[in-house]
Amino acid sequence: MKAFRRIIIILVIFIGVVVFLFLTQSGKAIPEPSISITIGDQSIKPIYYGDRYNETREDIERFLDFPFENSSWEELPYVSIGDEVVIVLDNFEAEVFEITDDLLAQDGKFLYSEKSTIEFDLEVENGEVRFRIPSNPWVHLSSNSESYEPGHVIRAFTIRTEINKSDFAFAFVIRTNP
Repeated sequence: MKAFRRIIIILVIFIGVVVFLFLTQSGKAIPEPSISITIGDQSIKPIYYGDRYNETREDIERFLDFPFENSSWEELPYVSIGDEVVIVLDNFEAEVFEITDDLLAQDGKFLYSEKSTIEFDLEVENGEVRFRIPSNPWVHLSSNSESYEPGHVIRAFTIRTEINKSDFAFAFVIRTNP
């Protein structure tokens, strides 16, 4: 009878441990990939697209107005041509980032067609990507004289990379000079 009781106690303890581990581990998910962006001494808020609905230009445009929701375009972060952008990867690894640079209207919509999109690839080194804000030659197409004033050029940088065999996208919106 004592042997039977010991087996029952050991079995109850074993089942208790398994249930405890299941309950404590079931709420933990793999953290979503994210990035942090710094330009100069400014922290820039990224737009997160994730791994779905980020294929087309229209998909990307859907969320480019987020920075405009609670403020006007004048309150977007202002950076100078040549300022260094530092993108730090959080919760994921990648080898290459594909970055596109587009001009935006003051309502967060693309200003020109995809023919004006500037694309470049950057390699990830030590969990971060660095580049300098380049000038965008398409800004000189504007017939609006205000577009040539300091801080009146609105640009969207879309960042694409492959994470765990899925295509992810992020973006950020800033103001620059022509």
